[in-house]
Amino acid sequence: MNQLNDINSSLAQLEEELENLKKASSIIQDAKTTAQTVLDESEELNQSSNELLVAVNQLMTKINNVDFPTRLEKLDVSVTSINASVQNVLGRLDALERNLKDDIDSKTTFLAGKLGKLQRENYILSGLILVIVVGLLILQLFLK
Repeated sequence: MNQLNDINSSLAQLEEELENLKKASSIIQDAKTTAQTVLDESEELNQSSNELLVAVNQLMTKINNVDFPTRLEKLDVSVTSINASVQNVLGRLDALERNLKDDIDSKTTFLAGKLGKLQRENYILSGLILVIVVGLLILQLFLK
């Protein structure tokens, strides 16, 4: 009977070990699944990184192919040309303004002089008419 107890005890220990092995096997299987998932995601990330790297390299090639110094020089020349044109137009406008002002001033002076002359002539004519009317009135008084 002692042997039977030993066998039962050994069997119980084996069953306990078997249960531990099942748990360990399950944990290993979960770890294996997790590792495979991580590996798959890592491969996807690696593929995405490679695609991004290709896109960045293409962009860098395009940026490097742009001749910024030449483009900036052309822009500078254009801006300088536009600035010179604007200055030229402003100079012409200033000259036109001076010419118009001088023309208006000379015509104003001319018209003021003419108006003064016409006013003097008007006074003289008014005076002559007054003298003639007074003379006619006096003549009419003497003739009555």
